Amino acid sequence: MGNVKGHSAPPQSEEYVPAIERAFVRCPSLSGLRLLSAEARLGFATVRFEGPVDDFRGPYGAMVRLPKEQHDDLWNRYVDDRHATIDDWAHAGIAMRAVRAHTLSQDQDRGYTLDGVWWIINDCLDIQ
Repeated sequence: MGNVKGHSAPPQSEEYVPAIERAFVRCPSLSGLRLLSAEARLGFATVRFEGPVDDFRGPYGAMVRLPKEQHDDLWNRYVDDRHATIDDWAHAGIAMRAVRAHTLSQDQDRGYTLDGVWWIINDCLDIQ
């Protein structure tokens, strides 16, 4: 993300994918979650992941609304440090949300969808 004398350029969708990939690198040791795919377009990140080795309820998915600009309300919801990077946001706003949602899903029945993915986070439903 560009940063010129305290002003940052709005994040581009393609910048989120490698940040999401880096954020999920830590997940297997924390929670057992393993990233299958990540893409970002039209203001959303679509992430598919598997649970721990003994979890056969997946694959899981997350549709996460992306901030339009660094430090807008959506950005600040997950990272409040004014020097936070896109990696920080992807870690808190996507990977750690996936870890929490996966943990909460353990007492729920699996959701069924035509694509076979259990969408445990869906910001498309969150009208703001």
